[in-house]
Parts: sequence; structure tokens; C-alpha cells
Amino acid sequence: MENQSFVLNRGVFCGSVVEGPQFDHEVKDRNSNEVIKTYYLFKMEVLFENKKKTVTDKSVLPFLISDKLLDELGGSIEVGDILFTKGKLRAFDLYSE
Repeated sequence: MENQSFVLNRGVFCGSVVEGPQFDHEVKDRNSNEVIKTYYLFKMEVLFENKKKTVTDKSVLPFLISDKLLDELGGSIEVGDILFTKGKLRAFDLYSE
């Protein structure tokens, strides 16, 4: 029997980009105040189904991407692009003014 390990807070999603990347925040070095990484937020529409395919849900989810990963994708993500994403799941609250 094959050993399988469950890793919490990880996911793989496939969907269509509905909103292109927009600047979200930067991480700076504490000493020099130099920008180390820049993060962008984009939104993707994904379809969820349970194993029996009796429940489906179409949702628009926010995804954060670093400038390094964005460069690896050719520097841009356009509305309508189909993406497979793999990474950590994080819960956060979006506050609007």
C-alpha cells in the first residue's frame, strides 16, 4: 500500500483570470528600506465539484503572486487566461475604506 501524506493549507486550482494583476504590497529590508519583493493580486474564477459531482460552485477567488513568479509567466497575466495555480491557502480579510 502506498503511503500518502496530507499537507494542510495547500491547494491546486484551475480557472480563468477575471481581473488582471494589480499592485498589493511590498516587502522591504528592515535595515536599508530596500524593496525585496513586490506582490500583486489577481482574481480567478474557479469551479468546484465534490467527488460525486452532486455539488458544484463557481467562485471568484483572489490570488497573490510575487514579481518573480509574474516574470516567470512572461511578465503579464491577462483577463481570459486559463491558469493552473499551486500553493498555500491563506485566509485574510479584505478591508475597504
